[in-house]
Amino acid sequence: MKDKPAGWHWFEENTTDKPDDDGKGAENRELAVAAARCLSGSEGNRLMKHLRHMTRERLLAADCSNRVLRHLEGQRFVVAYLETLIQRGLRSN
Repeated sequence: MKDKPAGWHWFEENTTDKPDDDGKGAENRELAVAAARCLSGSEGNRLMKHLRHMTRERLLAADCSNRVLRHLEGQRFVVAYLETLIQRGLRSN
């Protein structure tokens, strides 16, 4: 096993449009292009704005339950994933 270099720079991964390790690079690019086509127009922008408002901009009370917090974080992950797919798809065109 190769030792990781000292410091934090090893933690920063280069994520620039390389195929995923699962061997599905072309399939993932097609998915990103499809997401960009569906969600980057005026209606898609309106939907993504609504999803951001409902998730990423939502504040929870300090005494919210662990279940509520985890549920919201899962929703935030999905919205962030969609935003990433859209950006990758736009760069692929």
